[in-house]
Formats: sequence, structure tokens, C-alpha cells
Amino acid sequence: MAVGDSVYVTLGLESPVSRLDAATGQMLRTYEGTEFTEEILCSDGTLFLLKNDKPMNPKDYHPYMMVCWDEKNRTMKESEGYLLKPEPRHIIAIDAETGEQRWNVEHAIEPLTLTADGTSVYFHNWNQVVALDRKTGRIRWESEPVDQRKSMGYVYGPTLVAYDDVILFADGRLKRKIRSLAKEDGRLLWEAPHYPAGHAGSAEDLLVVDGLVWCGRIAGGGHDGVFTGRDPKTGEVKREFTPDVETYWFHHRCHRSKATDEYILTSRTGIEFVDIHDKTWETHHWVRGACTYGIVPCNGLIYAPPHPCACYLESKLSGMCALAPATQRTVNMTSSARPRLTRGPAYGSKLESASKTEDQWPTYRHDAARSGATAAAVKLPLSRTWRADLGKGLTSPVVAGGRVFVASRDTHMLYALSAGQGDQLWTFTTGAGVDSPPTIYRGLVIFGCADGRVYCLRASDGALVWRLRAAPSDMRLVSYGRLESVWPVHGSVLVRDGIVHCVAGRSTYLDGGLRFLRLDAATGRLLSEKLYNDQQNPQKDVKVLNMPVALPDVLSTDGELIYMRSQVFDREGERIQTIDPTLEPFNRAAQQLGRGAHLFCPTGFLDDDAWHRSYWMYGRAFSSGCDWWFRAGRYAPAGRLLVFDGDLVYGFGRETGLFVWSHVLENHLFCSDIRADAEAIEKVMQWAEKAGRDARFNRRLTRNTPLESRHAPKLNWSVEQPPLHVRAMVLAGDTLFVAGPPDVLDEDEAFDKPFDAQIVAKIAEQDAAYQGKRGALLLGVSTEQGRESFRLDLPAPPVWDGMAAAEGRLFVSTVDGRVTCLGAK
Repeated sequence: MAVGDSVYVTLGLESPVSRLDAATGQMLRTYEGTEFTEEILCSDGTLFLLKNDKPMNPKDYHPYMMVCWDEKNRTMKESEGYLLKPEPRHIIAIDAETGEQRWNVEHAIEPLTLTADGTSVYFHNWNQVVALDRKTGRIRWESEPVDQRKSMGYVYGPTLVAYDDVILFADGRLKRKIRSLAKEDGRLLWEAPHYPAGHAGSAEDLLVVDGLVWCGRIAGGGHDGVFTGRDPKTGEVKREFTPDVETYWFHHRCHRSKATDEYILTSRTGIEFVDIHDKTWETHHWVRGACTYGIVPCNGLIYAPPHPCACYLESKLSGMCALAPATQRTVNMTSSARPRLTRGPAYGSKLESASKTEDQWPTYRHDAARSGATAAAVKLPLSRTWRADLGKGLTSPVVAGGRVFVASRDTHMLYALSAGQGDQLWTFTTGAGVDSPPTIYRGLVIFGCADGRVYCLRASDGALVWRLRAAPSDMRLVSYGRLESVWPVHGSVLVRDGIVHCVAGRSTYLDGGLRFLRLDAATGRLLSEKLYNDQQNPQKDVKVLNMPVALPDVLSTDGELIYMRSQVFDREGERIQTIDPTLEPFNRAAQQLGRGAHLFCPTGFLDDDAWHRSYWMYGRAFSSGCDWWFRAGRYAPAGRLLVFDGDLVYGFGRETGLFVWSHVLENHLFCSDIRADAEAIEKVMQWAEKAGRDARFNRRLTRNTPLESRHAPKLNWSVEQPPLHVRAMVLAGDTLFVAGPPDVLDEDEAFDKPFDAQIVAKIAEQDAAYQGKRGALLLGVSTEQGRESFRLDLPAPPVWDGMAAAEGRLFVSTVDGRVTCLGAK
């Protein structure tokens, strides 16, 4: 809980309450005797704590199946032993400044009902509403019985609100009533229907806005969305209306709605601004809050925390975001009067002759298709030739013209090293971070930057040739603790036939949208600029939990079309629709054949989180949504990392039987055909339809299903449970090189025996390995049969996708801030 300049928090489930400085995180005070606190209120300098004498969460709980609904239902059963019951709790009043305890009383208290105002503290005691004197803790009154219950599950919560002269209470699950009680003596004033809202794990909606108490019928996709505002003293309906937009409504996200003075903020898809005065809805599918808590409206902003949903995966914002009204920025959207193009001292330098790329690695993942493959072999065995210490935050390397180029996001620098000995040849400092390596083109080093610019340097000495502002104006925001442009550009730009292609911006729904730019590589001259702003038509092409790609990425091309995630462009930057947007998710996942198949990742090439609901694939379409995110991986080659060459794809990722709701993620190295045939896809679709729910949730069934029934692409070989978790992969000649931290944990065993001492130790060891504390392995694997041909220990894991093969050697960027060259002994 944040109040003024302080944050009140338990720094562990069983830890005492602490007061932290909100700006620095410095510990200001720890309140003695507050271990096992379950709820915190702060009112006019007093902390009111709901405290247990023991841990509330059962330590023996672990899920049988990673399906939220199944586990919710299981914990609601009396026989399972997890239900909450009317056990005594302490309510403690503490002076927030001095830590002095003012009073301590014991009552049975229904969770989430503790409330305070200027005179009293209120709660529901599983039988009735109780009011305590704020100063002494003595009972002021007890109401007649209100929504009595003997137990409740962990995935639900009632709501009690103190407003003006009344207490409003909604227990929801029993009789679905709002009840209004007089603050003076607890007598019942009125009761009325309470509509279903929220979803599994959320408290009941009961919101007082503009002097009325509101609730909406918004829990399920089939609910009509009606909002009713009642007089809190009489229950009389004063306002009532339904949504004025037509769109796809899912079930409400797993948290309660929030409100401001003007809006009720729901989450039937993302964030909906329900204007209670104009009776209008404004929908934003592309942003939402975390399960249980949701979003936070505060300081004139909307704070949207990270969430694990796979809905609208190529469009939704990720991370912790603070969003402001668009009007705060559109005032300054006009381009600056200053020229966008800056000519450097090396402007007009003669371009080098086009060089062959067989033995070079001149751009991210080797080529414009981002194949990650080169025909040039790397001689084995390997040993370290040189190492350069550059500092953390490195990108993957590129290699051309006898030089290695790598950028540092942390230092805002681009480094050029000698490919032969690793000597530092030159550096160049940018105005913000560079998130991926440059593209080398005819003696030029071209890259985008988070300062909203595209840079072109001379490869020989790092002199500036030109710099162009791709952003519409020079405006900044704070991103991951650093100043960046509102419209950043990914480092790895796409260069084809002397033309630089790049995208500036963060979303088609933010700050005027994304800008697709085409520049002349030699001069920086702006050839074209196309704006993609979807703010004016947010419902366009929304179908169930899919919508058009809204987020940028490193661009790729097959020579004919240009790709950004699954979005297709022509060579002029015009958006092309190759898949019918009205397809249902089940059918969309199977649309992997035909024009537009390419390598992409729905969360972006640079996403290094290893999130279980995302993967790379070679195909045309990804199908978002809780029941569909795993399906595309059954119809097209898919894995955590992929490379491809000709008609074959090589990869690392979840075993084919685990493209299902599963937190058990045992992996394999594999080689498959680059595409399945139509007959194989149809066979898998028929199996999934026939298997029904089991094909979505039951990993044991999918694992035991014959391969050809559950996985359409032909597997040429598969190595199950390799000894590492691959973070970098390169195909060089007939050897597949993979590198990453060691994999020491059997996830099936960990899932089945989470409290076993040996398993707990293995989990800790695996966690240390993921953090880079156990070094890494580099393996060479034959492309023909997947047999290991080479192994080398590395002192640190590679950065994400952090290897390149050139000049017969491997170049590796590692998380400890080093670039290492590995060559034949």
C-alpha cells in the first residue's frame, strides 16, 4: 500500500510489515509483532492490519494439472482441505509514524472486507457486518445476519465499502445481492441484485462513482454489459445503460474493475473506459492488467503491470507501463522545424564494392530472412582465440570485412573489433541504447537506436556518414530506467537493394502509431514514410482473441515480401493481409501453408524471457488466446529458437507432445521439414477436434498420442532432453552449434514432487544456472542425425541469440559483457 511518500508492505508472505521510502526503497521502519499480516489499511496516519498467528497458505498445496479452472474447482471442495473458514484473526491499530500499537482485538473476519473511515473500522464476520470504534477497537454495533457462510475458496473475495452514511456489501457468490446498511447502527436500508463481474480469483465489483453505487453485468462474454447506478441510500436506479460498441467480449479478466471520477475501468478484453456520464464505452484490447490486481488509475495515468495472458499476443503491451491520455502528446506531434537528416564528416564516401557474404555474417541472424544459417563451415575442434571485455548488455555480434561489430544497450556504444585478434578499432556513442546489431552494407554500418534515429557510419573508422530522425519529433520517455525516444527504432535494420527499411514507434495504438520508413542507404534520403495509426479504429479485424499486429520487431524479408512478426508488407511498406482476419482461432492456427510463410516470433525476435506461451515458428500465422496459443506449434516447425536452410528447420524447444497447456517444459533439439503438407495438417486438426478438452489440457494424453496425429511437420531427427537450455543457435555448414546454461532439472519429477528435498535443491541449482552462475555449454551437433560432435565449456551463457559464424570461426557475446572468438586449434 502506498500513502504519500511511503510504501507499506510485507517483504515476504510471513514477514512483518515494513515501511519503505517510495522514491528509494530504503527501509524506514519494521513494525514489531506484525508477522503473518494478511491485509493492510492506512487511514489518517493509522495502520489497520489484519493479522494471523500462523501462515494462511497451505504449504502442501501443489496443482495436479496446470489448468486454472480445474485447480479453482479443486480448492473449492471441502474434501481437499484448502477452504478458508471462520477462524480468529487479529485487527491491530498501529501509529504509522511511531510504530506504537494502539489496540489489538480478535474476531473472525471474512477476507477482503476490512474497511475504515474517520470514525470506525468495519468488516464482515462470516455472519454479519461489524463496526468497531476506530480509537479503541470496541464493538459499536453488529448488524442482523447478512450473507452467512461457513467457508470460502481462495479464488474469490467479497467487497465491503464505507461511503458517506452507508456501508455497502456484496458477497456475490451466495445470493448475488448488494446490501446497504446505515453507518449509524447497521440496520438494513435496501438490497438489490448484484451482477456477475470479474473472473476466477477476483473480488466482487462494487464501485461508488459520482455519488452512485455501480455494478455491471460483465463477467462472461455472453453478458449484456449493462451498468446500473443506484442511489446508495435508497437503492433507486438513477442511471442504466449497455455498451454502445460491438466487438468480441471474452470473460472479464481475472481482477475486479477500477474507477475514477469519470470512468469505470473494466477488462472484458483489455481496458474499457466506461463513461458513466455520456454512457459510452471506449475499448482498448491491446493493454490490460495483471491477474488478481489489474490496472491502477492514479496521478492522471493508467499503470498497467505485467501479465501472463496470451491474448492478442502480437498487439498487447508487455512490461510495467504508465499510459497517459493521448491529448497530452498530440499537441506536440508536429515534426520539428529542424531537418531530420544530418550529414556527417564521412558523407559522400564512396561505397565499397558489393562483397560475397558466404564467409561473413553481415546482419542480425546472417541474412535478411533471419535464417541464422551460413553455408560456410566452422572447423572443429574449437578453442578460444581471443576475448574482448566490453561491458554488460551486449547484443549479438555481426562480422564483415575483417571486423566484428557489437552494440551495448547499457553504455549506448557501438564497438568495432578486429576479427583476427579482438583489438578495439573504434567506438561510437549514440543517444540511447541499441538493442540489436547493425547491418553492414558496402562498407557502411547502419543501425537504428532507441533515441528514435537511424545511424550510418563508415565501417573503416566509425565516422558518421549520416543520421536521420525516424521519430516525428524529439520527445523522450523513461524505458527500463533509461531515457528513450517515444518512437524508438530497433538496432537491426533491413537493407535490400540499397534501401534501408525500418519501423519507428512502440505500437499502432500509441503516440500516433508506427512509422514504416524507407531510406537510401548511401545518402540517408527519406524515400517514403507510411504511418500506421489504429487508434481511430481499434475494433478493426478483431476476431476472438486475435487482432492485427500492432507491435514493432526486427524486420525480415524473403526477397518478395517484408515481415514484422506475422504482419506482411510489400516492398513499399504497404500492409498486406494474407490471412482472413475473420477466421476462428482453431482454423487460424492451421493456416501455415502458402504465400507469406517465414520465420517469426509473436513476441518478437528479441524477446529473451523464455515465456512458456511464446515460441518461434516458420509459418504464416499465430493464434492467440488461452485455448489456442499452443496450436500453431502443431502445424508448423516451432521452438524457442530456430534456424533454417533450404527445406529444413533446426530448432530447440518444447517436445512435440507439450504443445498443450503445460508448465512442464521438457525440450528437444530437432530437425524437421520446413513445412507440413495439407494432409498432415488435416490429420492433426481432426485429432485435436476429436480429443477435445484433453488435446488442450492433458499433457499425458498428448505425449502418448502417436506423433503423426499431434504434430504435422515431419521430424527428421529429435534429441530429447539435451544437457543445456539453448539461448544461441547457429547453423554453419553441416554443424548445428547451440549454447546455453546447463539443464539439470527433470521438470516432470519437479512437478510431481515439488517438496522433495532433492528436487528443491535441483530447482535452486537450475535457477542459479539460468542466472549465469554455472557457466554454459557449447555443443556442435551434426545436421544429418543430430549426434553431438563437439562440446566446450563456456564461463558464461551467451546473450539471447548471441552467436555468429564467419571466417571459419564462432563469435559469441556472453552475459558477462564479453565477446569471444572461437577458432580451430
